[in-house]
Amino acid sequence: MNMKKLLIGVLCLLSSLNGQSQSVVINRVFKGTEGEGTTTRGRYDAIELLVVEDHVDMRNWIIKDYANAVVTGLSGDAGGKFRFKDVALWKDLRSGTTIVLRQPGATFTANPSPDPNYVEDIDASDFTIDINIRNTNYLRTLASPSDINASSYIDRTFMLGDLKEVVLLRWDDGFGEGMDAANPVHAFAYGDLSSSSHYNGITSPKLHTLSTPAKGAYLYAKSDNKSVTDFATVTGISKDKAPPVYVEPSVNTESLAQKIKDNTNLVASITSESIVNNYPGVKEAYISYVNPAQNNIALYILEIDLIDPKLSIEVGTPNDAAIASGTQRVMNMIPYKNANSFEKQVIGAINGDYYELATGIPSGPVIKDGIRIKETINSTHNFFAQLDNKTYAIGPKLEYDRLKLKIQEGLGGKYILVQNGVVVSGVTDNTVSPRTSIGLINNKRVIMLVVDGRQSHSIGYTLQELAQVMKALGVTDAINLDGGGSSTFIVRASNGTYQRKNLPSDGSERAVSNALFLMRKTD
Repeated sequence: MNMKKLLIGVLCLLSSLNGQSQSVVINRVFKGTEGEGTTTRGRYDAIELLVVEDHVDMRNWIIKDYANAVVTGLSGDAGGKFRFKDVALWKDLRSGTTIVLRQPGATFTANPSPDPNYVEDIDASDFTIDINIRNTNYLRTLASPSDINASSYIDRTFMLGDLKEVVLLRWDDGFGEGMDAANPVHAFAYGDLSSSSHYNGITSPKLHTLSTPAKGAYLYAKSDNKSVTDFATVTGISKDKAPPVYVEPSVNTESLAQKIKDNTNLVASITSESIVNNYPGVKEAYISYVNPAQNNIALYILEIDLIDPKLSIEVGTPNDAAIASGTQRVMNMIPYKNANSFEKQVIGAINGDYYELATGIPSGPVIKDGIRIKETINSTHNFFAQLDNKTYAIGPKLEYDRLKLKIQEGLGGKYILVQNGVVVSGVTDNTVSPRTSIGLINNKRVIMLVVDGRQSHSIGYTLQELAQVMKALGVTDAINLDGGGSSTFIVRASNGTYQRKNLPSDGSERAVSNALFLMRKTD
């Protein structure tokens, strides 16, 4: 049968199922001429998806293949995994759109097509998208654990097997890691998979052929059951999982000043506390108190519930550029970050890592949107990060080395203040200064804190005092960021204006190397 007619026929049939069809199917695969191998890495392999429902939102979905030589267990799930990023290209796909994802081989920026004149097509208005699967503007690699204990993670290449393969398209809300076959949308497979627990465990419609692909040619799978159910769900509800209904987190008005007073010996009397809830899941707290030595302390705190899918913490750099040098005030970084962010905006910010004053080069790593701009971290430095499943981590170099391929947003910090719920005793900086810290109550609840210092309204903290306060606020892990004149705390007010709340000890805001931004989706 003419394949074009078959494609049109399937599309028409699926579109007639009154909303019960799959939204996207894996239509065919292309086996590159170079095949498997450690040097070729599946160069020119390609997958073609067909959108069969109108106005599909594929943001955060995952496309993956399986390790074709292994049919069971973790090792068999060690193929390439890529997330469709939260960008405009994937938000509103029209029925009939084809999406071709191409594998470039070992060099990710190489031409992914055997056509030397190949040019990516990222204009969906012509119902065709054709891109390098390693294009980090549109897809994000999800690292796989190297063993059952996740002692390290590996960036797996998408590579079609010469003799057998399973390709799976999965729905995801952005919190998944890509392992297993949860929330399957559609699968495409070839070769003898009778003993494959992965293939047999996929519950979505799936196409399969015993034929193996010829190198340099497309392979269309078959409907083994000679039934449209291999393409779509005809009865009942669609196999596609619907996005969860957004539920705002409850308003949190608990006194943070009282928590500090009850859980430390640092507070003689509370002077004032103002709590503001401008955004769901975000509590601003502004606290003034007098310590036992009758010195004033001023605190600026964000308590953030990142279980809210609209919230995330991301790295800011000068002009939002992919650089790890130069400096800029945090307030001036914000417009650039907003301009480059799709349907989200900065609603809070603090300064980031220590840096060289002459060059602006930060002491620790800088990772933005999965791009490792600066990877190096020395043995005495630590890190804060958002991982590829939208959980958050704080740790030393050893933990950074284990997780770095999973980090989507991350930067460094000098001292760990609290670890596993215990104040770290080895932190010996006893100077009383302005300080900035970020801490985890758990891997989805965060405290951002700045204390003013070297001024009459607030003298500041030693690192031990900062650690005690972070622990009192409920964090299990906390890290010290750059302080002194660098300490900066900015929020977006309910009227949309940005306000720096703290009073920098320099008298004005200092230009810094990087920042941490609290982002909120606007759609």
